[in-house]
Amino acid sequence: MKKLLVSTLLLSILLCGCSQKQSNSMISNPYEIGVNGNMLSYYDNKSNFESCGFEILNNALKSTQSKQNNVFVNKEDHVRNIVVADKDIITYKGISVGDDVNKILNNFEYENSLGDNYSVLFDGTTEINSKDKSAKQDDFIWINYTTNGKTIEKIAICDVLYGKEMR
Repeated sequence: MKKLLVSTLLLSILLCGCSQKQSNSMISNPYEIGVNGNMLSYYDNKSNFESCGFEILNNALKSTQSKQNNVFVNKEDHVRNIVVADKDIITYKGISVGDDVNKILNNFEYENSLGDNYSVLFDGTTEINSKDKSAKQDDFIWINYTTNGKTIEKIAICDVLYGKEMR
């Protein structure tokens, strides 16, 4: 009986470890995040985010200022901004809240900095130099990292059009 209990316990531990690795490896696009073994996307609907514990907001300013996981949805219920504040949520290149700023600097070629904050622009999975204004299109994806200068405190994912509207 003890062997069965120990075997079951070890198998459970192994499976938990595997699911963490799986969520890390399944994030292959800048617009995806890994939440408790599930992959969510900027192109998902709000109910997928709700089922993973994200707060759904209809106020864009509140969404950007919030210190908890949330998504801003517009009148048509399209996700326009994903805000990640939880260190257990994995984003593109395995970057999470709580990671050292060097993880941004080491993973991207064209990260743009404004003070202690960084942004990276993507066309699909291709990193784009955001300083080249002619290369920027409304459907490109921004990943914005809010830091304290040493560690990442919040991550936001939106498209260029939403970013323009929020200025």
